[in-house]
Amino acid sequence: MPTRLAPPTPAQAQVLAVLDRAGAPLTVAELAEATDQHGNTVREHLEGLVDLGLVERVKADSAGRGRPSYLYAVVTPTIARPALVLIAALAGELRRTAPDPAAAARELGRSVQPEVLVERPSGWVAPTSYPADDGELSPLERHFADLGFAPEDGADDTMRLHTCPLVTVARADADVVCSFHAGLIDRWAADHDLGDFDLHPFAEPGACTITRTTQPRKA
Repeated sequence: MPTRLAPPTPAQAQVLAVLDRAGAPLTVAELAEATDQHGNTVREHLEGLVDLGLVERVKADSAGRGRPSYLYAVVTPTIARPALVLIAALAGELRRTAPDPAAAARELGRSVQPEVLVERPSGWVAPTSYPADDGELSPLERHFADLGFAPEDGADDTMRLHTCPLVTVARADADVVCSFHAGLIDRWAADHDLGDFDLHPFAEPGACTITRTTQPRKA
């Protein structure tokens, strides 16, 4: 049985959030300055994030002799660019035509057919930070792991999502795009009688959170 890796620590999440906001690879020195931490400490956090599959190490162009230097960048779960373009276009159309774009986006998410949410494309591979192991994950956590959100089930009916395959378009229009995601959660939870949830986009450094607001009807 594969071992499930731990989620990022708060210190690692801080480094991950800086990398995510940068939108480009950074050096250890740049991250140390941005987080006000010692370079060796940042390097340890980066190694942990690399092990989790959330950050990748890229060899920088060498300007001369000596040991090669490295840059670090966030690993974003792969999603086809046409899909991101389509989501961005839909967000723009809702923003232009709907009286309440966020509410319309959430309703659109709720209308997605359940088979679309469970189908794994050809060549699908479980995210490296959460190996496929249905026996260890709750149904909702397994669902988000399959979609590439690197979930962490916490206490008090709270779940953290440490990566987001929609982050590129979410940054541009979080109100609409994240409301669409909330609608997908509504549909999935309703179809599996998991209760009701609220999505809190970018609630913590390096993570969105989901909180359960009502319990499942079935015991």
